[in-house]
Parts: sequence; C-alpha cells; structure tokens
Amino acid sequence: MAGCSAGASRDVRGAANANGLESPERRSAQRLVEDYVRQLRQANCRWAIRCREGIRQEANLCHPSGVDSGRDLSFDSWRRGRADFDPAAAQRCLEATDAVCDGREITDACVDVFRGKLHAGDKCSTLLDCDPESVCLRVGGIPRCMARAGDGEPCDPGCLPGLHCFENSVCLTRDAVRARYERLGVCEGPQCGAPPPARCTVDRHCPHWSHCVEGECRPVVPPGAECGEAVCPHGFSCMEGRCAPLPVLGEPCAGQGCARGVCRDGVCVGRAAGEPCGALEFRSLGQCPQTPTQP
Repeated sequence: MAGCSAGASRDVRGAANANGLESPERRSAQRLVEDYVRQLRQANCRWAIRCREGIRQEANLCHPSGVDSGRDLSFDSWRRGRADFDPAAAQRCLEATDAVCDGREITDACVDVFRGKLHAGDKCSTLLDCDPESVCLRVGGIPRCMARAGDGEPCDPGCLPGLHCFENSVCLTRDAVRARYERLGVCEGPQCGAPPPARCTVDRHCPHWSHCVEGECRPVVPPGAECGEAVCPHGFSCMEGRCAPLPVLGEPCAGQGCARGVCRDGVCVGRAAGEPCGALEFRSLGQCPQTPTQP
C-alpha cells in the first residue's frame, strides 16, 4: 500500500468503454481496494493472535470460514459507488493494526479509509454507505443513515468519529474512556493487573504471540507458517508441518477435530448437546448451542 498515489481515490467506479467493459483505470482501482481488504484481513488475524483476543475472536478473524473473514462490506460499498477509498488512510490503518492492541486506537486510525457518500436520512444497504457522521440502521423496516451521537451523548445509534462508547452508555473520547476506567479502578492493557501466575490458565496470562497450552505459554505462529515447536492459532492445526485451517461442517476430518461441529466417521457433523464447542462456535458460560446436522 505504501507509495500509492492520491489519484487512486478518484471516482472511477462508473468508468466503462462503449462495449460496457470496465476501463483499465477502474480495474486498477479495484485491484488496489481488493489488495487493501486482503491485507487488512491478514493484519486483523495477526492482531487477534498477538493481542490474545480469545478463542472465538481469533478463529473468526483468521479461519477462512470465520464470520469476520468474508468479503468486506466496505468493498461492496465502494464497488457500488457509495463510498470513496483513501490509499494513504489505508496504509495508516494497516500500520496501526500491526502496531497496537487498543481497539479504540485502531478504530480511530482506520475511520477514514472508506468514506460513505450517503447522509442522514438517505436509504442505505451497509454501514459503509453512510458518511462518517451517520450510521446505517433499520428504521420502520427501511435501512437509513442515522446521525451518530456526539461527545457526552448516549451511544445509540453510534458515536461520531473520534468518540467511543463507554460501558454501552455514553460517547466519550479515547482519553476520557481511559480516565473513567482509571477512576473505577479498572486497568487496561498488558501493563495491568497482578503478575501472571507461574502456570497459565488462559491466553491472557501469556506474553504477546503466545498461547496457554497445558499450563505453559507456548509461542504461536500465523496461519500457513511452519508449526514445529510452536502452536497454531485457534481454529487451525499443525498438518504436514504447517498451520492449516480445521475443517468445518460437511468437510472430511481426522483426529485434528473440527472448527465447527465434531468429527464423526471421518466427516465434520453437527454437535449434539453437551459435546465440546468448535473454535468458530459461540460459547455462553461454557455451553454451546446445538449445531445443525448439515453444513
């Protein structure tokens, strides 16, 4: 992304020649956007692993079948001409995602990558259709851009850029959120809390880029990397010396298990009540809802 010219953000989505084919300029711009979306998915996966964001978050950001790894809605907004793309902002977003763990700081760094063209009151399809001062919500059965809340206002329907929702109640600046947590005696970040126990019980007891495995902190490597002595991300398994995604419903499986469902007779099938959760399955107080028997 570095070195992209500002001209790449020009409005070229409608460019086509007399035969209805896409122009070279549009194809070039589309490749630029697709490359950013691909790099961001990879950076989000590295962020989840590095910052020990938990089993489900990590699996959903890294696994090909994860709910957060599918086609980016911002790309769809750009393709339909409802959002502009800023290559310089995209580079800043990627750098922040690889540099920090604070999700609020990353949100602030990434807010200007795609800028929606629709305004409050306009009909919309995705979140990125609307300008930064509004958000796409269903009102009376019709999705429309609704004005975001300002500093000190209730979070619903969402906070303006540069503000963050504190405890699902009020929009505040990042510094104000930190100050409130400090007054409540809540510490955030790797410097917080008591020293980790001698034997870990959860990933957050371990340094960055490591997982808790049988009471010990073990280094973790990204998807596709050599696994050897290191462990793979949640939702992956070391197969033939590299971290490969675990199979999901309907796919063949072996002793490595499944990312969704359970391995039975060589196929990933829906899990019955009481069976262990897959890495991509929601957990509530340690329990998993029963998965369907078909993919």
